[in-house]
Amino acid sequence: MHLILSTILALLVLYQNGYCQKKVDLSSDPSLLPYDFKSHQAIALDRPDAEYAPMYMPDQGRLGAYEILDHWHDDSLSFLIFWRDVLKGGAINQVNRNIWGFGFSYGDDIDSDGNFEVAIEYIHDKVSWIEVFEVGGKVEYKGDLSEVLYLKDRDRWDGAIIIQTVHDLNRDLSKEFIATVFTGYALYPRSVFCLDWKKDSILWNYIISGLPYPPKVIENKRTGKTRIVIVIVSMGNDVTAGDMDDRHSYILCLNERGEREWLRTLGGIFSRVHVAYLNLDDEGRGKILTATSFSESDLPSDSSFEQTVLRQFDPEGNLLKTIKLSPGISSRQLEKADIDNDGVEEALLVTSDNMITIYDDELDELAKYAFQKGIRIWKCMDFLGNGKTQIILATDEDEIILLNDKFRMLAKYDLKFTDNSSYVVETELSESSKTLLMKEADQARVAVLYFERKPVLAIVKGFVLRYQQTLFAILGILIVALVFTNYHRRKTKRNLDIISVQRDELEKTKAELESTLEDLKAAQIRLVQSEKMASLSMLVAGIAHEINNAVGALISDNNTVTRAAGRLRVTVRDAKSLRQDAEKLTAMLEMMESTSLAVGESAERISKIIKRLRSFARLDEAELQRVDINQCIDETLELMHSQLKQNILITKNYSDLKPITCYPSQLNQVFLNLILNAKDSIDGKGEINIETRQEDHFAVIKISDTGRGIPEKNLHKIFDPGFTTKGVGIGIGLGLSICYQIVQDHKGDIEVQSNSDKGTIVVMRLPMEMHR
Repeated sequence: MHLILSTILALLVLYQNGYCQKKVDLSSDPSLLPYDFKSHQAIALDRPDAEYAPMYMPDQGRLGAYEILDHWHDDSLSFLIFWRDVLKGGAINQVNRNIWGFGFSYGDDIDSDGNFEVAIEYIHDKVSWIEVFEVGGKVEYKGDLSEVLYLKDRDRWDGAIIIQTVHDLNRDLSKEFIATVFTGYALYPRSVFCLDWKKDSILWNYIISGLPYPPKVIENKRTGKTRIVIVIVSMGNDVTAGDMDDRHSYILCLNERGEREWLRTLGGIFSRVHVAYLNLDDEGRGKILTATSFSESDLPSDSSFEQTVLRQFDPEGNLLKTIKLSPGISSRQLEKADIDNDGVEEALLVTSDNMITIYDDELDELAKYAFQKGIRIWKCMDFLGNGKTQIILATDEDEIILLNDKFRMLAKYDLKFTDNSSYVVETELSESSKTLLMKEADQARVAVLYFERKPVLAIVKGFVLRYQQTLFAILGILIVALVFTNYHRRKTKRNLDIISVQRDELEKTKAELESTLEDLKAAQIRLVQSEKMASLSMLVAGIAHEINNAVGALISDNNTVTRAAGRLRVTVRDAKSLRQDAEKLTAMLEMMESTSLAVGESAERISKIIKRLRSFARLDEAELQRVDINQCIDETLELMHSQLKQNILITKNYSDLKPITCYPSQLNQVFLNLILNAKDSIDGKGEINIETRQEDHFAVIKISDTGRGIPEKNLHKIFDPGFTTKGVGIGIGLGLSICYQIVQDHKGDIEVQSNSDKGTIVVMRLPMEMHR
């Protein structure tokens, strides 16, 4: 039993993890796909390692980009910020700074004045600076961040500040920087801080243990409450920060004042964490999904963590659900997208087995897609402007793949690019699709791409050109098949003509057989009627004898009455007085009364005979009737009285049966034939026993006799038409055949048991209720 359950469980696991997966084919030729990656142009950069990001210039009403060129470790050179036109490719403006090293940048309309600004973090004179520039070159802010990143007593490159996002945390209508401090492997402190750059003030600085991921601001506009959620991953050190240490990964939630609201441990040493924020709304509701993976070599021997774990939290830090992935499977990427276009975001988990698993915001698995090569998700959005979500994937073979929401390929482009320097922007290049600005890896340029739907003829042409040899081969096969088919068509036509002639002959033979069948049915009817007449002739002979006796008595008594009346008339005429002849008159009257009574009895006898004969025949009852079976048997016996009274003893053992539904005249014929057969089988004196009873929903009639019986070798033939044991001229062999057919028509059955010289037993079973 345990083996069976284990097998079923294993099959379910295989089905869940393998057989329900949908394989995604990424091998299609780009010329056969419905969309093209169209290249508008390539923007030349000054160096391959330059940083590049898009921007929108409201004052000019057009899209641009900024490029940062960093001369690392050389104070004698400047780092340059170029503002460029995306479509024209030319430089708009630039800012130069003599610095030692550029760190990170952040571009947005930071102060909500309608102008685009770029915030740059760089190191100069062992100080970490943040400087904010407008496109025109105006400096909006320059601040020393030694308060959160002190570099005086250490190597100046072992630290950087990353501006992650901007948000109006203190509600003064100006956005503050939310940034993280990252130091070298064993250098501390690391922190998350908020900079009010308009007031040049650090609002708060929260010390952490490991490497922080970009914070997520969750704002409840109804209550005004703001949360900042940060995932912190382990760097494997022994350093602690409060109740956090660098040998664990965490998810941390702070309020707008930088105070901790909750902290949850995600993993152990060197655990890798991915996070996605699903369906966050204006009231701060939604789900926080984390994927934590562990390398077996990184786990301490006493670790109790599983290898890969998915966890779901709400914004209050409550753990809602946990799922453990299969052993050996680690997470590579966790993204969110409204894949089914129902207005609710789903989570897309990329795992080490080249699988994308889609979960809903309740962490229930919706679908799994298997890929034959390594993949990473770049963007999920409506690139084509058709109201549905598409996915752009990058493969480990330097391909860019556009998939629809069913993970079918729409376009493919061979381009080696850098994920974190590639963007989706809105331009006038195409009204129905987004434009992609993609930084090519190891190339000093950015490709400007967009999508264009191919004409159907172009797809067909591409298909023909690619598979022309195969198409010619298929065409040759079709020609051969056509010739072969034409030959077989002619051959088939000849065969059909032959079949048509044979069909006509069969129809003719069928008509002849149907005519013969009708003749046989007519002959059968005549034989049945003959058998009926044979049975009736014996019955009528006895009835005629009975009627003849009664009629003879009537004639004799009528003569007696006539003579007595004549004598009475003479006596009355000649009598001198009635008193004198009173004795004679009395004697004559008595004789007339006696004779009249005898006449009445004879007439009543004839009436009864006729009535029983009429009841037996049931000529006026051809429809289903409810009748008393015992009464039917009695009426049959009365009609056969003259043939049975001399040497046959009739014994009856009737049960109190309810009336049954039947055709009475047909059953009377059955009883007549069976009793006649029983009488004819008795030589000399004998006995016929008739028994009735009810079994379940059937009436059972049993007729047994003490006659000569039927040899065992003939028992299987007794119901065959034409079979008889009565000898030539006595029967035509249809009696039992008719009985069998009548019982079958009544949905009943009949059985005969007999042995030579031991009598015969006939048992009939008839349903109490029968429907037409």
